[in-house]
Amino acid sequence: FGEAGFNEDLMQALTTLESEQPYLSGDIDRQREVLVRTGYFQSVVIQQRRVAETDTVEIDYQVERRPPNTYRVLAGFGTDTGARIQLGWTRHYLSDRGDRLDTRFGAQQTNSEFVLRSNYQHPFGGEPGNFLFADLLLRRENDRFRFEDENRIEPVFEAFPGNREQAQITVGRLRERMLFERPFEPLRERLFLTFLNERFDAFPDGSSINLEQAAVLANNPGLARFLDTDTNTVAAGAELQLVRLEGDRFDTRGLYAQLRVLGSVEALGSATSFLQGYAEGRWHWRFGTNQKLMLRGQLGYTEANTERFTVSIPGDPRELNLEITELPELFRFKTGGDRTVRGYGFEELSTNRNGANHILVGSVEYEYRVFGDFSVAAFYDVGNAFNDFANVKLKRGVGGGLRWYSIIGPVQLDLAKPLDDDGIRIHFTIGTKLL
Repeated sequence: FGEAGFNEDLMQALTTLESEQPYLSGDIDRQREVLVRTGYFQSVVIQQRRVAETDTVEIDYQVERRPPNTYRVLAGFGTDTGARIQLGWTRHYLSDRGDRLDTRFGAQQTNSEFVLRSNYQHPFGGEPGNFLFADLLLRRENDRFRFEDENRIEPVFEAFPGNREQAQITVGRLRERMLFERPFEPLRERLFLTFLNERFDAFPDGSSINLEQAAVLANNPGLARFLDTDTNTVAAGAELQLVRLEGDRFDTRGLYAQLRVLGSVEALGSATSFLQGYAEGRWHWRFGTNQKLMLRGQLGYTEANTERFTVSIPGDPRELNLEITELPELFRFKTGGDRTVRGYGFEELSTNRNGANHILVGSVEYEYRVFGDFSVAAFYDVGNAFNDFANVKLKRGVGGGLRWYSIIGPVQLDLAKPLDDDGIRIHFTIGTKLL
């Protein structure tokens, strides 16, 4: 490897060709792919030289280490998020052991949300693609505890606004396995343990409540524990992720698939016990030169307790059947908006719009390239997040839109009609999802 600048154990782990063993030309390509995927090198050249009058081939690795730091600034806009920005820093190697750090800070206008994410990876074992990892998530946003009925436009009772804070540390093992040839990415397998602290305060700094809010609390005292929370969760999980991607702009095609299982028990110090399974898939298929079909689906199921209230105020005809899951907010399902079920507002589809135990979403979209980087699309979305599979009310949206694949990212304008509600909704996004 010449002067690669990394310790011998790491380079040995990255070597897929065995000394004095036969090999095929595809093995050279795989070795090059392993070295490139590490992110350590900006140049990888593998040369073969036959030793005269023998069946032996000498293989010479010529690698050039990349600069250690990469910085990123990304910006975007969407009707879901408002203006958004992300600052990123990647330290591709912290030492000659090959450990790396990736940190991102994002902010968006909607809910005044701020997010800090950091990921540390350390090579582990004697094979490429094995890592021990630690993730950090810090999030703060303005949120609301809602009293809404999905079948009504206006809230039944006034919401309680508050501050929501989340701090999460996740540790585990990551394994990347190359099961298929390019353009497939390696199958990513994660086993992890996560620690979450979540807080929601509907009464920050001793703020007062109005007469209607006071009456709701007085007549429904059991709601108080959902309005001022400080909970801890310890959960274990496993995740599989597979990506196949090729092309760019309109010509982007491939698939994304994810499976995840997550569980927690109160005996480990968690505020509640739950078991959750989740599957997600996206498939982009281009046929001909100017046509593309996109399919998307989500399915999530959670075994977790819920609590039911019949919220009312004496002398007031209004009444709401409210069902609240005891799941931590971070693990609740919500849908609706620019990238899920169009025709509905951002995350407004869930039981009483406070998050739910289950989710079921499907989407089909047809896109036709008119010229250059401009195309038109037609779509049908269906789905909802809910607490009871026996009482599922899926919401449907249909519409069409324009696409422009610009140098700053995709620009998407959709006009969507909800089939189960009134009105028409505009969805507009610039750039990719950042938070």
